[in-house]
Formats: sequence, C-alpha cells, structure tokens
Amino acid sequence: MTRSAVEKTGSGPVHGELSRRLAEKRRAASYALHVLTYLATAEATDTTAAFLSTWGASLAPQITVRTYEEIARVDVLPAGAYVFSDLERLSDDGLRLAGRLWSRLAEASPERPPLNDPSLHRRRGDLLRVLTDAGINRFHVHRAGDSPESWRYPVFLRYEREHWGPMTAPLATPAAVRRTLRRARLIGHRVSDLLAIEFCDTVGEDGLYRKYGAYVVGDQIIPRQLFFSHGWVIRLPDEVSADAIREEREYLEANPHREVLAEVARLARVEYGRIDYGLFDGRVQVWEINTNPLLIRPIQGYRPEERPNQQFFAAAIVAALASLASTPVGGEVSVGDLWEGRPWPSRVPGVGTRRGRAASAAARKWPWIRRGVPGRRQVDIVTTRST
Repeated sequence: MTRSAVEKTGSGPVHGELSRRLAEKRRAASYALHVLTYLATAEATDTTAAFLSTWGASLAPQITVRTYEEIARVDVLPAGAYVFSDLERLSDDGLRLAGRLWSRLAEASPERPPLNDPSLHRRRGDLLRVLTDAGINRFHVHRAGDSPESWRYPVFLRYEREHWGPMTAPLATPAAVRRTLRRARLIGHRVSDLLAIEFCDTVGEDGLYRKYGAYVVGDQIIPRQLFFSHGWVIRLPDEVSADAIREEREYLEANPHREVLAEVARLARVEYGRIDYGLFDGRVQVWEINTNPLLIRPIQGYRPEERPNQQFFAAAIVAALASLASTPVGGEVSVGDLWEGRPWPSRVPGVGTRRGRAASAAARKWPWIRRGVPGRRQVDIVTTRST
C-alpha cells in the first residue's frame, strides 16, 4: 500500500502521528481554559455546575466539574488546582483511591496541592467527637447501635454519610431509642449507618432558631447565609422578614466567627466545604461540614429583598474560586495505573443507589419525623438544654 493510500484509509503511522498531535492540541486547549478541576460524585455535580451557569458564569472558562467515576476511565489529568468534594459520600474504598489520586496530583503541584485530602477525611461521627473533645461543641455523638443507657437525653438519629438531616424527632429515653431502632430495621434502615446525636437546643430569646453557614476555601472563611426558622430542623428559612435580612447582612459583612471556624476547619482537616452551625450561649456549635454544598440557587429562587445579600456572597465566593483557578497550569499527570483497569468503587448506600432510594422512601414513612416543627412541641422531647 502506498503512503497516499495509507493516509486515505486513516491508518498507519501518518494517521497515528496526526491523531496524536490533534489530541495533544485538544488537551492543551482544554488545560488552558480549565485550570481548576472540581471533583464530585456522579449524582451530585449540579451543586457547582448550576452556579457556573448563573452567578459564577465569569468563572466557567476556568473551572471544570468532573466526576470520580469519569476520571477512573482516563490515563492522564492536567496538572493544576483541584478540589476533592463529596468525600462524605465516598465508600471507604473510594476514599482510599481518592487519597492515592490526591497524592499523585500533589506531587505534580507541590506549591499548591489539591484541597481536601481524602486520606485525612473525618466521617461525621469522628468530626463531631473531635469538636466535642476540643471544647467547641457541647454535645456528644454516639453510634446508634451502642448501648443507649449512658447517653445524655434527648438524642436524635441521623445518617452519618448523607445530608438528609435528622431522621427522627429528639428521643427522651433509652426505651424510645430502642423502639425507634426496631422500627428502623423493619423498614429497611441499617443501624450501623446511623448516629445518635445529643439534642442541643439553640432557640433564641425571640423563639427563632438560627442556622449559620460559612464556606472554607483554602485559608479563607466566607460567611454564606443565616437562616431563621420556627423549627429546629432548618433546610430553608421560614422566616424572611426585614429584620432577618438585616441580621443576615450584618453576619455576612462582619464574619464574626472567623477564628473559631478556622480552628474547626483545621480540626476537621477540611480546606473546601460549608460549615453549618448554630450558637448556644453565644458559642459556635457545629452540626456538620458539607464538602459538596449547593453554592447558591439561581437568582429567580430568591425574593427581590433577599437578592442583595445573595449578590454579596456571590461576589466573595467568585473571588475566592478565581484565586484558586489562578494556579499555573503545566503538563500532565499520569493516573492510569491507579485504576488498574477497574471502575471507581461503588459509593456508600445513599442518594442515587437502590438501597439509598429505599432508605429515603423508608425515611418518609417515619411518622415521628417533624422537619419544620419546633423541638419543644414534639413527642418524646425533653426541653432542658444540653450542657
């Protein structure tokens, strides 16, 4: 076969060399644009992708969102800035593999290693115990399967690796815990996945509960939001008054808990995520740290009077992410040997899995869940405060 024939058939050394050069050019163009890579699980990429199409549109050329499952099919990744998110949803095997990937990328960019080393990740139970031991939190956490006799009551149950919030109302006695766990097993919950957390009543003198949220981005603490609610479980605010909006703005501008939150991030070994917390007698009480939080809803999701506060936060988080994306990019990192031809390990049972969907459906069958009702109105609640 002649050289021209080889070229026409698309095979042989000429075509192979041409394909290689084109692939290199495509990769180089991609690296020039995407200098910050955000890693998440396959079912949870919208937390950041939606932000990049709205409030963070100016960052879209600089940030790419990829899944752990996707990168387990590639041989090389660009050197540069990375954020490892969604760590709480990874299985133990997934965390170990992510830790090896983190180390490989850190070797390529020692001046700015990726944020959130998976090998140092603390599960929620471990995190809350560390914060209690450090004197930050004033409540304790237990494995739901442990003997409940010595616990301080009331307690509530929640999943360790999900962000569904409390799965029960506060329970006042060991007998109530045992009864609840028996019912939980019957409808498909796995007790080993559950924590029992002492109820810390942070209701204010005005009868409102306040849920604070602040981002950790590298060494920065960025206040995100202040939710007000008449109930102790707060997913979204149910009190949006002029006074509430004004108090939230004061929080965003003053960043009053910066120092203690920086210490929380250090103890948690987290460099990117959102710390959710309340105040008990003026002291920070950390509920959880979400390493893949929803950054911000589209502007249409906020009332006109709420939007100035959202714009204030959006400007701050855009600046922080832009600083991360300023990491110089150069070269590739070989990662194909990490996968050994196997797909990414299955994640923990949760949202997006068969068991997770069953558990979520089962959770809705728990008649004692009262997501928007103040704790003092619920059955089996002791109204004395945690100390």
